[in-house]
Amino acid sequence: LHDRVHTDPAEHGHECLKKGDIAGAEHYYDLGYRQKRITTSIICLAGDIALAKNDLEQADYYYGRAIYFDPRDPRGYWHYADMHKKQEPQLAVQRLKKLLMYRDDCRAKQKIAEVWYAGNKVKEAAAAYDSIPLDSLYRDEIVNYAMSAYLLQDYEKSLSVSLHGQKSNPRDLVLNRLVMYNYTDLRQYDKAMDASERLFNQSDREAVNDSVQERERGDFSYLDYIYYGYILNGNGRYQEGIEQFNRALSMNSERTDVLLAISKAYENIGAYPKAIEHYKLYMDRLPQEEKTAFVVY
Repeated sequence: LHDRVHTDPAEHGHECLKKGDIAGAEHYYDLGYRQKRITTSIICLAGDIALAKNDLEQADYYYGRAIYFDPRDPRGYWHYADMHKKQEPQLAVQRLKKLLMYRDDCRAKQKIAEVWYAGNKVKEAAAAYDSIPLDSLYRDEIVNYAMSAYLLQDYEKSLSVSLHGQKSNPRDLVLNRLVMYNYTDLRQYDKAMDASERLFNQSDREAVNDSVQERERGDFSYLDYIYYGYILNGNGRYQEGIEQFNRALSMNSERTDVLLAISKAYENIGAYPKAIEHYKLYMDRLPQEEKTAFVVY
C-alpha cells in the first residue's frame, strides 16, 4: 500500500496519522522529501508526526518552518495554533496575528477566537468574536461565542447569538439549551417555557461540529432540569418545579443550592414543614465557612 504512487504524499500521510499509522505517515513524508516536493503541507506532516510521537519540541520546530516557508499559507499557523491553544493560547494568538498582516481572507480572526476559547480565556474569546460578522461563523463557533457570553453573564448577547444560530440549526441541542438558559437568567419565564419545549422535545441528540467535521453526542444534563425547575417556578407551577429539582439532585447530589430552591418552592405553596426540612438539609450540606457567613451577615 505504501509503495503506490500518489499525487499528494502529505495528504495520504495525514490520512495515515488519522488511523494511528505513524510508520505509514513517515513513508509518505519521506516520499515527498525524496521527490523534492517540499510544501507547507509536507512540512506540517513532519510536525504532526513529531506530535504523534509526543515530541513537542520537534513539532514546534516543523510548524515554525512551515510558517517561514510560506508566511501567507494558513496551514502552518493552524497547526501551530492547535498545538498551543490549550496550554499557551497567547503564543498561538501571537502567531495568528502575524498571519493577519499578510492576509485577512483566511478565517484567522475566527481561529484567534477559537484559540482563546479553547484556552479558557472566555473574555478574550467573546471580544474576538465581537469583531466577526455572525454570518461568517460556523455552528461550533456560534456555540463558542454564545457560551463565552453566557459564562461572562452577558445573557442578552448570549441569547442573541444563540437565536441567530438557531435559525439555521433549529434542532441543535446545545443552541436550544443556551436559549433556554438565557431566557431563564433574564427571568423571561414565558419565553423560557417555550424554549424548554424545544430543548426537550425538538432537539437532536447529535450535532455536526463544522470545524472538524465530526459528530458530537449530546444528552440532557442535571443543569437542564435545574433550569427547567426554575422555569416552572417562574410560571407558578411550583410542584412540577420541585419534581424537576429532585430529578436534578438524583443526577448530581452535590448541588446543594437545589435544596434551597426546593425549600423556596415549598414555601411558595404554603408547605412550610417541607420548606423548613429542605432548608435544614441545605444548611447541613453547606461548608462550615459558608455557614459562618450566614451567621455573621
